[in-house]
Amino acid sequence: MVRRLTFPLVLLATLAAPACKGGGDEESDADTDSDTDADTDADSDTDADSDTDADSDTDADSDTDADSDTDADSDTDADTDTDADSDTDADSDTDSDSDTDADTDADSDTDTGFPDADGDGYTADVDCDDTDPAVHPNAVDVACDAIDDDCDGTPSMGDLQVPGDAPSIAAAVGLAVDGDVICVDGGSYGGLVSVLGKDLTIRGDGTTRLHTGNGNRLYVAGSGVQRLENVVLDGGGTVPLIQVSPGARLELKDVKARQIGCSNFCFGLVAFLYDNAEIDVSGLVVEPFVDDLGTYSLEGLFYAQSGSSVTVRDSQITGLDLTSQGSIDLVMGGTSAEPIVLERVEIRDNTLTSTAAATLVSHVDAALSDVVIAGNTVTSSSGSASLVNAEQLDVLRTRVQGNQLSGASTFGLRVGASGDLRNLVVTGNSAQGATARGPLFVDGSANVALAQADFVDNPSTATVAEAGALQIASGATLSVKNTGFVGGAPPAIRGTASFSGSNAFDLSTVQVDAAGTPVTWTGLAVDPVYVDRQNGDVRLSGSSPLVDAGAAGTFDADGSLGDVGANGGPDGDWL
Repeated sequence: MVRRLTFPLVLLATLAAPACKGGGDEESDADTDSDTDADTDADSDTDADSDTDADSDTDADSDTDADSDTDADSDTDADTDTDADSDTDADSDTDSDSDTDADTDADSDTDTGFPDADGDGYTADVDCDDTDPAVHPNAVDVACDAIDDDCDGTPSMGDLQVPGDAPSIAAAVGLAVDGDVICVDGGSYGGLVSVLGKDLTIRGDGTTRLHTGNGNRLYVAGSGVQRLENVVLDGGGTVPLIQVSPGARLELKDVKARQIGCSNFCFGLVAFLYDNAEIDVSGLVVEPFVDDLGTYSLEGLFYAQSGSSVTVRDSQITGLDLTSQGSIDLVMGGTSAEPIVLERVEIRDNTLTSTAAATLVSHVDAALSDVVIAGNTVTSSSGSASLVNAEQLDVLRTRVQGNQLSGASTFGLRVGASGDLRNLVVTGNSAQGATARGPLFVDGSANVALAQADFVDNPSTATVAEAGALQIASGATLSVKNTGFVGGAPPAIRGTASFSGSNAFDLSTVQVDAAGTPVTWTGLAVDPVYVDRQNGDVRLSGSSPLVDAGAAGTFDADGSLGDVGANGGPDGDWL
């Protein structure tokens, strides 16, 4: 192999340029420029470019790339990655983690990494109480609760303080203007409180006690809307606690009524409503009390005159023990034809003893939804004893369980004109008396629709001519759908009125006419296989033949064919 000799370019240039005196440059290097380095350009470094650094690119930094920063990548920032941002990772965002979002944590979202423990949509860095979903920026700051609900650094203390701004509630009402909130500290307050023509809210702290000693009316609502909240109403045995003037509206919220009673005026132990007045109650708790009314008749915890209406929600009426030589209508009394509306109300463990008629809920028009009527004892020595007595009665998702009725005549629920009863459980109720018209009595010329119900183990000691789980008076009309009659007083249905049934069932499959003659009807003679019949749990077990056995066109909430019984139909998931 022939070895070729090579020489550096600079050496060849040196050989090709003999030195001569008196011409070219006079510095110590061998090139013809005016600097002292060995290259042919005019800078002081040894490379052939025009900048002053020793690398081969044309920029003035010390790296080997052609950009203007000092690192060796192709972007224009001073970090060592290849992206164009100023951080040291290789992604395109401006933070220093390895993901591509703009926050500082390692996940793929754009949040800051702070938790939202109470799920109210506000993270802990901005939520001043991340354990309470009602507290967060932009929340409504509730007056008088000493809580900074909207996280602005200052709790709302209302417009007037009692006793801070006024020594009494009555004095504060006198100072207030429409829209004001009066915050009342804990303690005992008495005397007449009259609110006439002002739109006000009076709010206690839960221990605020308002009493009616010496016969003073506690609260008189005039025209406009008033709100009484978070207080204890102490009746001291004198009624009424509240009077609502004609045309006025009172909203009662989170109120406890205690030591109420009747001395002589027994019309509305909690509230008396004049004509065309309204009361909307939520969170009422009536504490247990015992009272012998003597010869006076009780006309309800609420009494409504003509045109007035009563709505009660999320409330408890429990443990009352009342005796009277007159009649007793526990919840409602009065002359108004407007409906009483009960929603999510418990009427439990009350005892009514009367020589005349006694009933828990009695009104012309009643609408019950998500109501529990349980463990009550109603006794009348010479009159009727009943649970609910109404001309128009609408019932939805209601349980009537373990009540005891005793009287000359008894009935559980009476409908006098029209009714729509759905998702109803009537179980474990007993009746004693010569005339026991059953847990449901369809009276007069009433037209009643009954669907998705269970009548289970409701015994009666009445004469055979009257006994029955359900009785229909002459002239009434009843339609029954997806309903069961099990145990208790046979037969399932008694009466000569018009009756139609669709996918209803009982174990005897009979209807009985007024003469006591059994009449076969198209029912289902099956065992419903309840979850716990003995203890009143009438939900259907998985093996029940009533699952998906409803009438055609009936569907459950999940879209399947409706189940027979109270936990079937679109509202059947309440049990």
